[in-house]
Amino acid sequence: TNQVLGLRLEYLGLQGAVPDMAPLATLPGLRVLSFANNNLTGAFPAGLSALPALKTLYLSRNRLAGDIPNGAFAAMRGLKKLFLGDNAFTGPIPGSITSPKLLVVQLARNRFQGAIPNFDQKELLLFDVSDNQLSGPIPEVLSRFDAASFQGEFDRSLHGDVPAHTCLRYPGA
Repeated sequence: TNQVLGLRLEYLGLQGAVPDMAPLATLPGLRVLSFANNNLTGAFPAGLSALPALKTLYLSRNRLAGDIPNGAFAAMRGLKKLFLGDNAFTGPIPGSITSPKLLVVQLARNRFQGAIPNFDQKELLLFDVSDNQLSGPIPEVLSRFDAASFQGEFDRSLHGDVPAHTCLRYPGA
């Protein structure tokens, strides 16, 4: 069968708002979606919930801003890799981001506020929420990640036990 498995629009200098993703639902095999390293602005893209088969989402290194709706990732039960770093997202980290299959969560260098949600994933390979405005306890399951995953100029209100040493990072992150 001929299916589109990935749509990678990276490093193209794309500008303006990310379009509604709902029309991509006509690509049921879509597993990878990337708009990384562009100049996209506006809110978190609408319609991503229409892509339940998505396994990897790259939106990092743009100028996206605002709160991400709490249920934005609820339909993406197979999501394994999420890269949202280097934007200007605000508000709490969405609770729906805790997909049971997540391996990589990269949310660094945004403006997320509040507590880190409870991540139950024992298989996480990379977790980075550094350089945000987070507060509260670091969930125990995340304490295996090094302190650099949580630190930053504004993250002084986070507390909990994390190793001080630097761990190997997931390749390609």
